[in-house]
This record gives sequence, C-alpha cells and structure tokens, in this order.
Amino acid sequence: MTFEIQDISTLEERILTNRSAVQNFPKSLDFPFSDWYRSIVTPIKTTIIAGDSILYNAPEAVNESKEFNTTTLWCFAGSGTGDRWLLDKDEMVFYYDHDYDEGFVPLYIMLKQWLQMSFLFRQLEDYIDSGQATTDAVITNFKNTLKKTHPDLEQNYPYLISSSI
Repeated sequence: MTFEIQDISTLEERILTNRSAVQNFPKSLDFPFSDWYRSIVTPIKTTIIAGDSILYNAPEAVNESKEFNTTTLWCFAGSGTGDRWLLDKDEMVFYYDHDYDEGFVPLYIMLKQWLQMSFLFRQLEDYIDSGQATTDAVITNFKNTLKKTHPDLEQNYPYLISSSI
C-alpha cells in the first residue's frame, strides 16, 4: 500500500463536493480567519474526512467555538468523540481533549497540513476497511508518509498510531 499526501487544491475539490446553501459567519463575529478558510466552510455541510477529523461548516463552527472561553482560538473541527481541533489567527492547529480539559495542545502544523493529515488518515481507514492485512510494513509506510506533513507529527498527534491497528 502506498500512501500519498494530496495537494491542497485536490483536497479543496473533495471538500467542496459536499456543498449546501452558503451559510456565512455572523457579521458580529470578530475572529480573523483567512479568506481561504471562509471559502471552504461557508458553502459545505459539516464533513467527515476521517474518523477523528470532522470539518465543521460555518454555523457548526460558530456553535462549537462558543463552548470555549477564548477569543484567540477558533474551533473548526471535531473528532466525533468529543475532542476538538482549533486554530489560532495564523491557522496553527491545536488539539483539545474533552476528557482532560488541560488546555489546548499545539500540533505544530497549519490548517492546510491538518487537512492533508486528515485525508491521509482517510486513506489508512479505507485500507483497513478493505479487509487487507494491516502489517507492520503498512504502518511504517503510513508513518513515513505522515512525517512528510511534519517531521514530528506522529509524536504530536493525540491518538496512538500503532502496528496493532
């Protein structure tokens, strides 16, 4: 199995296939997200990219962000298990574990890298779902590809990646 980090334009196309009526952010909202982020989440339904990566549409992101007492981070995605993915004004990604509530853990990746990472995990999930053997070689290949997104991502990623998948 060969895993591949896809370019952002390909990922944009995949995300934007899940369109709905455009739902803008409230005009009173003060968070300085980029035009690129706005262009991705305002025309879509909330989208499951991978098991731990659910990209929120604009209204859901607004509602999820209200739960946090911070004006410096924006909740843009969830894990499906109560954990959240947040970004700062520079689109640096942070992780919030709802079980431990010990703050926001930086992943040291940007939003576009998070998308690449999430779609990479989608590839792994599709491979596992196909029923093929998940060998140590497959996991090593996956981890080596993940490192292309960011060399320390495996250590910073909050969920364990093991050969016992």
